Amino acid sequence: MYWADAGLKAIHKVDFLNEASIATILKGTSPAVQGLAADWLNQNLYYTDAYYNWIGLFNTNSSHRHVVVQTGLDRPQGIAVHPSRGQIFWSDWGREPKIERATLSGQDRTVLVNNNIQRPHGMAIDYVRNRLYWADSELDIIGSLDLDGGTQSVYHYSPGTKYYDIAFDGMGILATEQLGHKLHVIVEGDDVIEAQLSAEPHGVGFYHESRQQWEESKYTREISSFTIPTDCQMSNGGCQHTCVGDPTGHRCLCLLGYSLGDDNHTCVEDIGLPSVALLFSSDTGAYWLPHDLADIPQDVLSSVSLGTLLSGMRILAMDINYAGKMLFYTRQGVDGTQEIYRRSLLNDPNDVSRLIYTGGGNIEGIAVDWVASNIYWTDRSHGNIQVSRLDGSFRKAIVSGLDQPLGVAVHPREGLLIWTETGAAPRVARATLAGTETRTLLVFGLSVAQPKGLAIDFLEDRIYWVDGYHGTVQSCDIDGQNLVSYPPIANADLSGITIYKDYVIMTDSDNQRLIFGLRQHDGQFVVHRIVSGLGTRLHNVRMYDGHEQLSLPGPCDEDNGGCGDLCLPVPSGKVCACGEGRIMQLDGYNCGLNVPVTATPQAPVVTTTTTRQPSTTASTTQQPSTITSTTRRPSTTTSTTRQPSTTTSTPRQPSTTASTTRQPSTAASTTRQPSTTTSTTPQPSTAASTTRQPSTAASTARRPSTIASTTRQPSTIASTTRRPSTADSTTRQPSTATSTTLRPSTTTSTTRRPSTTASTTRKPSTTTSTTRLQTTSTSTTTLQPSTATATSPPTFGNTCPDGQSLNFDLSSDSIDGRVFIDLTLTATDSEGTPIHVDGSVSLPGYVNYDPRTQHWEFRAVDKWGRTTTCSFDVTILDTHPPTILDCPGNITMVMATDGVTVTWDAPRAVDNSGRDVTLTASKDPGSRFYFSDPEHVVTYTARDIAGNTATCDFWIILKSASSTCLEEDLPIVSNGAFGTCAVSDGVKMCPVACNTGLSPSSQRIRCQPDGQWEGGVYVCNRK
Repeated sequence: MYWADAGLKAIHKVDFLNEASIATILKGTSPAVQGLAADWLNQNLYYTDAYYNWIGLFNTNSSHRHVVVQTGLDRPQGIAVHPSRGQIFWSDWGREPKIERATLSGQDRTVLVNNNIQRPHGMAIDYVRNRLYWADSELDIIGSLDLDGGTQSVYHYSPGTKYYDIAFDGMGILATEQLGHKLHVIVEGDDVIEAQLSAEPHGVGFYHESRQQWEESKYTREISSFTIPTDCQMSNGGCQHTCVGDPTGHRCLCLLGYSLGDDNHTCVEDIGLPSVALLFSSDTGAYWLPHDLADIPQDVLSSVSLGTLLSGMRILAMDINYAGKMLFYTRQGVDGTQEIYRRSLLNDPNDVSRLIYTGGGNIEGIAVDWVASNIYWTDRSHGNIQVSRLDGSFRKAIVSGLDQPLGVAVHPREGLLIWTETGAAPRVARATLAGTETRTLLVFGLSVAQPKGLAIDFLEDRIYWVDGYHGTVQSCDIDGQNLVSYPPIANADLSGITIYKDYVIMTDSDNQRLIFGLRQHDGQFVVHRIVSGLGTRLHNVRMYDGHEQLSLPGPCDEDNGGCGDLCLPVPSGKVCACGEGRIMQLDGYNCGLNVPVTATPQAPVVTTTTTRQPSTTASTTQQPSTITSTTRRPSTTTSTTRQPSTTTSTPRQPSTTASTTRQPSTAASTTRQPSTTTSTTPQPSTAASTTRQPSTAASTARRPSTIASTTRQPSTIASTTRRPSTADSTTRQPSTATSTTLRPSTTTSTTRRPSTTASTTRKPSTTTSTTRLQTTSTSTTTLQPSTATATSPPTFGNTCPDGQSLNFDLSSDSIDGRVFIDLTLTATDSEGTPIHVDGSVSLPGYVNYDPRTQHWEFRAVDKWGRTTTCSFDVTILDTHPPTILDCPGNITMVMATDGVTVTWDAPRAVDNSGRDVTLTASKDPGSRFYFSDPEHVVTYTARDIAGNTATCDFWIILKSASSTCLEEDLPIVSNGAFGTCAVSDGVKMCPVACNTGLSPSSQRIRCQPDGQWEGGVYVCNRK
């Protein structure tokens, strides 16, 4: 027989055949092991631990221990095992009560029950009928369903019993009742036996061979008179460490610090740090302790050797990346500034700490976003929060203007960044992981609080921080609501904090110790253990466990979200950002060192007059050109390399003007003789003219010109994005052409798409003329935007309620406060092509309830970088009052004296918003009541966050014991009778009525405080 010992934090066993064989088989559990279940086929013992929030396994042959389930648990309770099916079942009564099933190795988890359940505890299995039973101490029922999750039913209901544990004896259920100290035997739903016990019962079991039949197993076959063993009974299934049953046969498990080999049987030792450990930083380095928090001795150095990660340096802040097995930490540089280093945790002798950032000032908080692979840190001196990739590249300050920021934490699932400040107005604040939507969650006065290090409970979505002023811990939810302050710890200088399962672990710097708090079921926590003797001032603390950094899908998963530098998650998706000194390019994804040069959709009309005289050398003199404008107006072409032309610009001579248009058309060819006419014979060309004459196509002038504009307006010719294009070559080679023939290209495409029709590459021209006769030509060129350039921004069409205020209703049957917004926003570019829409939320889809009016903004960006926004206000209306559960019934108190204390179980309230409900009462349990108010109504009022209220009433009725006498117990009146009885001032009295002509010896009879009529003889005599 096995049982859990809460005081010693251990599991013991005893052999029924040898009562003296009591032995401790497992140490290091928490005090909250709630359920035990034995797999008799494979010799494994399973247990639930409600403080560590995991399901453990102990092999009774090898004494190996494992954790088979430890994610998504919130105070697991009862457990049952079905070896022949290879499955375990357990109950969980945390924030979302449920019953789950998994294989014996913890795989293939399935939720079987999550409704009509509140506080499930003990569990039992009927192996013949394949049904699961459980006790619910809140609903006072024993529930039942088949092992596949179907046909759920109530097997037994008895109000007020609060069943705790159950067992199945083959015919019915044995159930313990703690409140009444009773044991019940329930057969076919009827309570047939109720035994009164002398003490409060807990667990119950039924000892009989029929409950553990070997021949039921899939893995055994009855042949004649002996049984073939299971896989795990034959050489441990070939497993190096532990063998567990499985629906398909068996599975091997490896001890902590080992990983399963490729053959799925051998175990390979992990390199470096154990897979689970407690890490802390200090004035002398960074160290680690074993993960068995309940067993860490109070004086560490006297009994446990600290594991050393780094030594000989003061480390204020640190964090880990479990998947990458990396430690990030700060240390002081030679110049006195703070530096951030990255080091492998694999103990690779060839790996050294790598500097990823220098020049910081008082960096006291580091947080790793393990999903998007970014690192954040606070800089107290510079008053900002910075972010970079995990290798330190593309560093950027994303939140500035802060007043002494200290602690920092990330919530990747929600896309949130949270930090503390300890300046003139200490506060806890948050923003998105991109540094946007900054908001204060809580603000304090200097004499009230000094928030320092902080941590997030990802299961409860609560923020915890240590208060250095009071030496205590406070917490709130991620919206800043429901602030809870925990009792102060005497003389503690709290600095760092981390949350692990139900443990709140803090560093006490001045006293050189670790403090372990243990959260209770009511949300409070008590100091569970203080570990001292560490010999150094402690700063930061972290739990190294892969289950604390679960892999989540994120918007930056694939190719860094398409971002060239930083991909920063936000609740609605992601934001691409550039490192310091780098500039976002037109595509909204890539970054560069140069400002992107763009052209506007409108272009001026430029008139050029040129005179070309013979020249055999290239003039390098930058003389004013007739095509140079002193007005900085955008042009449809851009020269990016200013090299001297091989053609000399000469003074202009009068000439008549031939107007040409820069559209795909034929060129205006001129003769090589002085002429005042222009031939209009079209000569198509597949490339832009490469002649380095003063031209509207490629100006080399260094002065402001309408041809070579350096304005930052959208350009359709020379894009500086990283996308390859054959249409916009930026190579500028000197041309050897001295042709006086102006042949405009038949196309001047300005689109960014690859094109072979508008190359601006300056290669030697093949149209060099050997006749250098003076030619005078005048052209008036109208520069118009290409038809391939966007001339208008994207449009949302009729899908955008821009500037409107929309209302949505929160349904009464909602339980998590989520509202489905059935609104679809679509956008198209100027070509009618649909484009993606990003915004505050993802639509259509679910959004969380907020009683305030929310401002939503959505953005559509086309391929040319043009942006259109759509914004509107949204209000989610909650008109449904909260629901009060378990409202007490009327209470009648019978008193012998005036004044009585009345207690009752307070009701609870839930709301469709999923938020906490404020519950107030006109009287609290334990109040005193008096005869002056014999019938008092007690009212509970529940108010939700939207202001809706609900009430429940019940009456406290006071009765004197002197009013409880029964009239049928009245004595006999000789020669008369008692009249109508009445209660006056709490005392019941009955008058004596005599026969005619007679008078009573006593006028009335009174009820005594003991509930009995007063004694005496009542006789009617003659007057």
